[in-house]
Amino acid sequence: MKRIDILNEIFSNFQQITQWIPNNFSSASKYMFRSECLIEILEVEDCGSTGGFDFNSPVILETNFHLYDRFLAVLKKYNKKEDIEEVCNFNVDDIQKYFIQVSKLRDNLKK
Repeated sequence: MKRIDILNEIFSNFQQITQWIPNNFSSASKYMFRSECLIEILEVEDCGSTGGFDFNSPVILETNFHLYDRFLAVLKKYNKKEDIEEVCNFNVDDIQKYFIQVSKLRDNLKK
């Protein structure tokens, strides 16, 4: 499987996560675990370890969802955001905005 195919599969899984949260966490979790496994394959290929420790493509905390930030790091390593196909009218930036908004909603509940 080519790197771009893995990235597209990860992106598709994140789109599924947005579909299932908050109504069906078991389905959202399934897609989250699939994403994490595929991200780890690319991380090991890139730098030999998992968790976002690649010095050449560091994880930047920008979405309040660490797993998506790790995806963005492996995406940016060799590819542009435009290389990922849009799935169900979502693009990489839309899902990033989604996770930021979900985090803000959660923060508002604490107040």
